[in-house]
Amino acid sequence: MNGGVLHAVECLTQAELINACKGFQYFGFEVLASDIEEANRALAEGDDSHEDDFDERYGRHVPSDQVLFSAFQLDYERRPENYESVLSSEIVCARSQ
Repeated sequence: MNGGVLHAVECLTQAELINACKGFQYFGFEVLASDIEEANRALAEGDDSHEDDFDERYGRHVPSDQVLFSAFQLDYERRPENYESVLSSEIVCARSQ
C-alpha cells in the first residue's frame, strides 16, 4: 500500500469505500473491512492519531500483494461463474478511452 490505510480511505469516495469493504468481505478479509470502516470513522472525526496502528493491522493481514492475488485466484478457481469473460478487444478499447 503506497500511502497507508488512512490515505487510501481519504482518496476514496463513499461509494468506493463501501465497495472496497464489500470486496474485502467477499474474499474473506472481514477484519480488514472492519478496520477500513473504523479508519473512515476516525477520519470523519478528524482523528488521525491511529494511522500507524491501521497500517500495522493491514500489514499483518496483507504482508504482500500476493496475499490479495492468491485470494482472488482461489476464488476464481472455485467460482469462475462469478467472473465475466473479457474479450481482448474490450481491453484495448477501454485502454484507449
